[in-house]
Amino acid sequence: MRYFVLGDIHANIEGLTACLQDYLAEFNPSLKMREKISLGLKSMGYEPNILPVKKKNKQRELYGEREKIICLGDVVGYGASPNECVELTFALADEIVLGNHDVGLCSDEVLEELGFNLESKEVIKWTRKELHLWNREELERLYQQRRYVTLEGSLVFSHGMPKEAEEFYYCGENHGENKDARWLFNFPEYQDKIVFMGHSHKPFCFRRSPEG
Repeated sequence: MRYFVLGDIHANIEGLTACLQDYLAEFNPSLKMREKISLGLKSMGYEPNILPVKKKNKQRELYGEREKIICLGDVVGYGASPNECVELTFALADEIVLGNHDVGLCSDEVLEELGFNLESKEVIKWTRKELHLWNREELERLYQQRRYVTLEGSLVFSHGMPKEAEEFYYCGENHGENKDARWLFNFPEYQDKIVFMGHSHKPFCFRRSPEG
């Protein structure tokens, strides 16, 4: 299985479409996936820049045509295009987990509990007014399902730390009041897993050595 993992879109349609364009151009997805993404981009008024399919692809020979798009949450947030981002993400992603901005949009109570600053609160309130009813219902459906974590064999996908996922802890190394990576992998259920998280807006990778 091949995975295209994206997250922290934050209602930035330019950023989202650029990532999709890059995936088409650089990672040579299957014909089925190329058509799926191309149709999604065209529905938003973007003409995809599609390069010819390479004749040989070692990854495709290994994984076949099995591909999935996973969204790690925060489809909405700071940007000015919440409707476009919700519609495109829900049209393309095979799995979507909730981010803290998505949850804050669905619940005033959680908006207060999660400690958003004043600016973020105002953005979420603006997003509520701008978001079409059917797009808000898509996010609220995930909220009612408590869709914070999704599992794929040995892979775990979540927005923040999957343990106590509703708290949306950041993952880091000695990350102040939040949790460091050692905390997560001390739990037996995560010791043999590969965990993909968003939320931090910083790319990093932690690996637990055999010595711990």
